[in-house]
Amino acid sequence: LTMLRNTIDQWKPNIILLQETHGRKDLTETLRAEVPRYIWITMPERRGYRGVAVGVRHDKRSLFPLEPPEIDEQGQWIIQPISYKREKIVVASIYKPDKAPRAFWHNLCRKLGSRVAIIGGDFNTRPETNEMTEILGALAECKISLVPSKCATHTILAWRVKRSKDRQWQN
Repeated sequence: LTMLRNTIDQWKPNIILLQETHGRKDLTETLRAEVPRYIWITMPERRGYRGVAVGVRHDKRSLFPLEPPEIDEQGQWIIQPISYKREKIVVASIYKPDKAPRAFWHNLCRKLGSRVAIIGGDFNTRPETNEMTEILGALAECKISLVPSKCATHTILAWRVKRSKDRQWQN
């Protein structure tokens, strides 16, 4: 947690996405105590190598209270609707298991629907692999654009943007 606290103090992010939280019983309480300026949304306790969490900075740009999150039964994602700078968006924290079928991404796209989304997580693949090409293809079919993060090879941010004028998708 020291490294997480130091990184947050240095970067002061508005949204934090955590993966592989392993369903710790006291995770929410621990995060609230150690990183108090954030509202933490975590999954129910679950053993194993899964589990994700979302932290939303508590400041004037984010509207509270938050709407209820959508939580995957398998511990692979949380989708948290938020209002940020008066815009309604959803934030999705994802932990993709190794060799997940293409259906994993299509199911996630169905959950997101046409909402503006920020997606981040551990996709368990490297950018130059065939598997990443498959992931990009599956998400492109859902009109989601990806931008690799500069922080780590396993973290990818994605978003969907709709222009209000003509309701066309844009990258």
